Amino acid sequence: MIELVNANQGDLPRIQSILEQNRTYHMNISGKNANDNAAEKLFETLPHKKSPEDKLVLIARKGEIDLGVIDLIHGYPDADTAYLGLLAIIETEQRKGLGKEIYLAVEKLVKEVGLKKIRLAVVETNPVIPFWEKMGFQLTGEMKDYRNKKVHSQSLLMEKII
Repeated sequence: MIELVNANQGDLPRIQSILEQNRTYHMNISGKNANDNAAEKLFETLPHKKSPEDKLVLIARKGEIDLGVIDLIHGYPDADTAYLGLLAIIETEQRKGLGKEIYLAVEKLVKEVGLKKIRLAVVETNPVIPFWEKMGFQLTGEMKDYRNKKVHSQSLLMEKII
C-alpha cells in the first residue's frame, strides 16, 4: 500500500534522489538532468500570493522504498482548488500502476481537506496528458508559453472536479 509522508527540509537528500531518478521527465521539460538543488527549489517555488504554509511536499513510499514526490498547493488558484505542481515517480517504478495508486492517494487527501477541484499543468513536451485524462482530468483550453534555455513549448492546464 502507498503511504504519503509529509516531507520537510531534512528530507532534501531523499527528494533530490527521487528527482534525479526522473531523467526522462527532466529532459522532456528542461533538456537536461535535474539541477543539484532541485529538491530545494521544490520547497521554495510558490505561486504569487501563496505562502509556505499553503504548500505540501509529500514523499510516496511503499514500505521502506521511496517511489516518488508530490508537490501540492492548497487553495490555488482559488479557495476550492488544490494545484498539483508535481507528481514524479522514479523511472524504474513507472508503468507498474503506481502513478494511478499515488494519484488516488493524493486525491483522497485533497478531498479530506474539503477542496473540490484539482488543477495541474502539463508541458507539451512531457507526454503525460493521456495518463491525466485516464485519471479524469480535462484540458481547460488554457495554455501558457513555456520556455527555458533548451525547451520551448506550451504548458497546458488541466482540471478535475472531485
